[in-house]
Amino acid sequence: NFPPRIMSVEQLAFSSLTSEVSDVPLEATGKVPLWISGIFVRNGPALFEFGNEEFNHWFDGQAMLHSYHFNEGAIKYTNKFLNTSNLRAHQKEGRYYHLSMKTIGIL
Repeated sequence: NFPPRIMSVEQLAFSSLTSEVSDVPLEATGKVPLWISGIFVRNGPALFEFGNEEFNHWFDGQAMLHSYHFNEGAIKYTNKFLNTSNLRAHQKEGRYYHLSMKTIGIL
C-alpha cells in the first residue's frame, strides 16, 4: 500500500495506509546478517482522512503498529491499526468525529 511514486517528506509523512497486511516478505538492499534475529516493532500515525475530511497534524493520525520480523536473513512485515475508541468513533460516523490535538476548523 506504499505509494509507487517519489514523494516529498511531508507528503510521505501524511500518506495514509488504509489496509493491514501480515507476513509480507520484504526485499533488502544488500544482505541482512544472519545473526540478526527477532522482531522490531514501531508505532505511529497511519490514517489521516475520514470521508472528505483530513487531519492536518501528525499527532492526529490514527495509530498503527508496524512489525518487522528478522529470521535467517529474511524480513517479513506486518501492520495493524490499534483498535481504539477514537478510531471506532471516526469509522462509525464515517467522518472526523472527535476534537483532536491540532486539527481545527472542520467540525
